[in-house]
Amino acid sequence: MTNEYAIGIDLGTTYSVVGVVRNRNVEIIADQQGSRTTPSVVAFKASEIFVGKPALDEMSIHPTNTVYDSKRMIGRQFSDTDISEDKKIFPFRVTRGKQDRCKICIKRENCATKTYSPEETAAHVLHYLKKSAEVFIGSKVSEAVITVPAYFNNAQKEATKNAAEIVGLKVLHILAEPTAAVIKYVKDNKTEANGQKLLVLDLGGGTFDVSVVEINELNINVISVNGDRHLGGCDLDGVVLNFAIGEIMKKYKIDVSKDSRAIARLKVECEKAKRNLSLNQSAKIIVGSLCNSVNVEIVDVEISISRDRFNTLCKPLFERINGPIVEALKDAHFHINDIDKVITVGGSTNVVALYDFIRKLFFIDSKRMIGRQFSDTDISEDKKIFPFRVTRGKQDRCKICIKRENCATKTYSPEETAAHVLHYLKKSAEVFIGSKVSEAVITVPAYFNNAQKEATKNAAEIVGLKVLHILAEPTAAVIKYLRDNKTEANGQKLLVLDLGGGTFDVSVVKIEQLNINVISVNGDRHLGGCDFDGVVLNFAIGEIMKKYKIDVSKDSKAIARLKIKCEKAKRTLSIDQNARIIVGSLRNSVNAEIVDVEISISRAKFNTLCKPLFERINGPIMEALKDAHFDINDIDKVITVGGSTNVVAFKEIRINGPIMEALKDAHFDINDIDKVITVGGSTNVVAFKEIVRKYFPDSKIVRSLNPDEAVAAGAAIYASEMSSNKNQHFEKITLNNVTPLPLGIKISGNRMHRIIDKNTRIPTTAIQKYTTTMDNQTEVEIAIYEGSGTLITENNCLGKFTLNDLSKLPKGQLEINVTFSINENCILEASAVESANGNRKSIRITRENVQFSIDEIDTLRSNFIMDCSLAEQFNKAKSLKNECEDVSRQTQWEIENQTDTYNLQSPHLNNTTNILNEYIAWSSEPHETLDIDEIKSKIRIVRLAIMPILRRPSDINDLFQGNNN
Repeated sequence: MTNEYAIGIDLGTTYSVVGVVRNRNVEIIADQQGSRTTPSVVAFKASEIFVGKPALDEMSIHPTNTVYDSKRMIGRQFSDTDISEDKKIFPFRVTRGKQDRCKICIKRENCATKTYSPEETAAHVLHYLKKSAEVFIGSKVSEAVITVPAYFNNAQKEATKNAAEIVGLKVLHILAEPTAAVIKYVKDNKTEANGQKLLVLDLGGGTFDVSVVEINELNINVISVNGDRHLGGCDLDGVVLNFAIGEIMKKYKIDVSKDSRAIARLKVECEKAKRNLSLNQSAKIIVGSLCNSVNVEIVDVEISISRDRFNTLCKPLFERINGPIVEALKDAHFHINDIDKVITVGGSTNVVALYDFIRKLFFIDSKRMIGRQFSDTDISEDKKIFPFRVTRGKQDRCKICIKRENCATKTYSPEETAAHVLHYLKKSAEVFIGSKVSEAVITVPAYFNNAQKEATKNAAEIVGLKVLHILAEPTAAVIKYLRDNKTEANGQKLLVLDLGGGTFDVSVVKIEQLNINVISVNGDRHLGGCDFDGVVLNFAIGEIMKKYKIDVSKDSKAIARLKIKCEKAKRTLSIDQNARIIVGSLRNSVNAEIVDVEISISRAKFNTLCKPLFERINGPIMEALKDAHFDINDIDKVITVGGSTNVVAFKEIRINGPIMEALKDAHFDINDIDKVITVGGSTNVVAFKEIVRKYFPDSKIVRSLNPDEAVAAGAAIYASEMSSNKNQHFEKITLNNVTPLPLGIKISGNRMHRIIDKNTRIPTTAIQKYTTTMDNQTEVEIAIYEGSGTLITENNCLGKFTLNDLSKLPKGQLEINVTFSINENCILEASAVESANGNRKSIRITRENVQFSIDEIDTLRSNFIMDCSLAEQFNKAKSLKNECEDVSRQTQWEIENQTDTYNLQSPHLNNTTNILNEYIAWSSEPHETLDIDEIKSKIRIVRLAIMPILRRPSDINDLFQGNNN
C-alpha cells in the first residue's frame, strides 16, 4: 500500500487551486508565494520559468513571453472561431501547428523562438501546484483528480490529462467543476443536503457552467448541465480593457492598443478595477509612465469607471447568463420552484469589510524581528525599508546597527530595543502605583511561535520583570469581554480578530461558564497597521516627486518625518473621507530650494492602494473556523482588537441568466432550491449578484463555502476516495454524472442523428441501427458529432472512422449497428458492426489532432525536465551570487563606518576593498545566464580577500553561512 496522497487540482483559466485530504480534513495548499490561489500564468525568460504571481509581475515587462488564459486553447483547434478572436488580444503569438493544433510562440531572451502547446503551459502550472503540494505534505505526489468546466468536451478533457502526464501526474479522474463544489457542499451538510435539488452556477475565469443536481444520501446525481464555454471573468476584464483603451485615447491622445507592454500593465489594472467595482460605486484605473507617440511626452494615466457604466458595457455578457440556466432546468424537467438551494461558486460569497487601522508602534517595527532569524523572508523585505541598518548576527540573529553621535557604531538585538519600551512602561506603572513593580503578564500575537515568546520573556528579564504568563492578545481581549458580559457570554462561540501594528490574529473561542476555551487560532505574522502606513508612505513619496519634483526616497530624515505624518493621515481616514499630509522644509536637490510639502489622500484612494492587504485578512479567518470545525453561522459574537473599527462582513449574493435554463432542464422550480453556491471569482460582480437576489432569498445562499476553494476542496475529497493510500479514504461518495451535449452521427442530408441525448446519466451505452444508401456499397464513413443542432454544420465533429469490406447488397438491406459507450470519465468509444457477418470497426474519441502520442508525451516531458533543470541551476547560481553580494556590501559598509569587526590598519585593506568593489559591480549587472562554477570561483576570491582583515579570521564561516565551499 502506498503512502502517497492524491491531490485535487482546480486548474482554472485565470487562477488555480490545489487541495488534499489528510486526517479526514480538507486542506487547501498555499503556493510558494504563500497564496492559496495561484494565477494560471507562465512567463518564459532566457534561463528561468516563472509561474503564478511572479509570472504575473513579469507580464508588464515581457508581455510577449508571458502566457495566460491558455486553458481557453487547450484541446481546441486553431481554426475554431473562439481561438481566432482570442488570439487577436493575446500579447503572445498563437500560430497553427500540425493537425490544426494551437501553438504559442515565445522568443526567449538570447534564444531562438520556441513554440509551446497549451498543454505544455498548463503543465508548468500543474508542476508548480504539484511541487507546492509535495512541500506541504512532505512526500511525493503522483496522483490527482483535476477539475474542468462541465461543458468541456472529450478533446479538452484528454488535453488536460496530457498536461498532467507531462509532469508525471496520474489523473485518477477528470471531474466537472460544479460537481466538485457539490461534493464539498454534501460533505459539509450531509443531513441537510439529503433529498435536495441543487442548482450550481460556476462563473469562472473563462467559462460559465450550470448544473442541476439531486442529492440522495451520499449519491450525487447530475441531472442536467448547460453553460457557455466562452463567458467568464476574463471576458468582463476585456470589456473594461476596451473601455480603458478608448478613454485613454480620448483623454490623453495616447493609442495603447498596439503597445503590448502598455496593454499588459493596463490589463492588470482593469482586472483590479473590476474587483473594486464589487465593493465601490466607482473605480480608478491608474497606469504610470505611458508614452504619447505624438510629442514623446511621458504621461501618468488615470481614468475612472462607474459601476453603472460597467454594468451597461457588460449587459450583453450578463444577458448570456440566463439562457443556460433556463435550458438546464428544461432538460431536467424541473420548474424553478423545484430547486431547494442555489450554489454559486466563486469569490462573491464572502468579502472583508474595510478596516481602519490606527495602532501606532512604540518603536519602528522591532517587534517584527523579535525571535526571528535574519534569513527569514519577511525580515529580508522589511530591512529594505527600515531607515536603520539590520545585519546578520551570530546564529543568524537580527542585529540593528545604530551609529550614535560621537560613538562607534553599535548593534542591538530586537529584544534589547523591546526592553527599552518595557522599561519605560514599568517606570510609568511604578509612578502611578507608588511602589515597585517586578512581575508582569505580557501579551503577544496569537501566532507568535515559541522562539518569539521566549525572546519576549528575555526582553522582560533584561529590565527585571518576572514574566508570570505570556498571553495571546486575542485571549486577553476575551477575558475583558467575559468580565463585562458574564451572563450573556456563557455558551457563546466567539470569533476574535486582532489587527495590531505588525500582525493579524484570528481566534475562535468558546465560553463555558467562566472557562475560556480557545478552539483554534490563525493569522498573518506580517500583516498589520505598519503595512498600511507603508502603503501611504509609498503613495506620498510618489506624489511628492510628481508634484514637487523632490525625491525623498533616499533621505532617511525626510522619510522618518514623512512616516509619522502618513500614520496620522491613516488615522484621519478612519473618520474623514480625506486627509492631508503636510511636511515642512523639504529640500529640492536640483535647485536646493526649501519647500513646504502638502498632498492629499482620499479614503477611496487609500482603500484601492490597500486592497491587496485587505484581501489577506480573509484567509486566516476561514482557516481558524475550519480548524475549529465551525461554520461562520456558528459564531455568536465577533470581537475586534487592535484599533480596527469594522468587523468581517459577508456580501450579498445575487445571480442571472442560464440559471433559468438549468432549472428548466432539471424540471425544477426556483423554490425547490435549498442552497446557492457560487464558484469562480467573476460571481463577485455586483450586477451578477443583484440578478441572483431577484430569484433567491438570502437564507438560501450558502455562506459556509469558501468560493475560491470549494472546487479544489471537492476535488480533493474525491481524490482521497480514489487514492492508492487507503489511510486517506473516508465516507464513500457515489457520483453520477451526465452528458453535457447530444452525441450522434452524420446521416444523409448533412444532418446529425442523435444516439445519446444530452443529460443522459453515465456510464451509458446506446445502439442505433442504420442501413446503406447506395447499391453494393462496400464502405461507410461514420462521422461522430456533438451538439444540439439538426445540421452537422451547427455541431462539433469529434472524429471519423470507416467501416470497410461491407457485403454487396442493395441499398437499405445491409444493416449496421452503431454503438456509443461513455465511461465514468466521460470518454466516448464508438463502434460500427455489420449485423450479417460481425465485421467491426471502432474508435476512441479523443480528437486525434489534439491527442498526443506516447512518444510525443515523452518528448514533451523531456523538454519540460530540461527547462526546469536549467531554471533550477540558474536560480541556485543566482542565490549564491546574491548571498555573496550581501556579504560584500555588509563588509564594505562596516569598513566605511569603522566598526571593530575588521582591522582597518591591515596592509591587505586596499586589496580587499578593490576585490569587494569589483564583485559588487559585477554582481549588480543584469545576468541572463550564470555559471555556478564561475560564481563559486568568485566567492572564493571574496572569502580570501576578507579573511586577512578580520580581527577574528574564524568569523569568516559566520559571514558565509550559505557559501562555505
